[in-house]
Amino acid sequence: MRSLSTSELITIWEQGLNRSSIQRSLSLLAVACPEISPEELAKLSIGQRDARLLVLREWTFGSQLVSLANCPNCGDRLELSFTVADIKVSPVAE
Repeated sequence: MRSLSTSELITIWEQGLNRSSIQRSLSLLAVACPEISPEELAKLSIGQRDARLLVLREWTFGSQLVSLANCPNCGDRLELSFTVADIKVSPVAE
């Protein structure tokens, strides 16, 4: 796997505008993982796919994650800040 250039990210973004989130995810991985065929990428488990996407996100934008959410009941705003290492898990042996 490799990191993506700015132009690659923009191209994938534009191509993915009318695609599902899974299709956009697989498009990102297809460019980042040229050593793996698109068919093999599609066969990855959700956990395997998301782990690769998390690594790609870290390599592209850094390890800090900041999230904002509004409570649907009271409208209060919640801000979360954590790192990729805080949520990364070790692969389970098969």
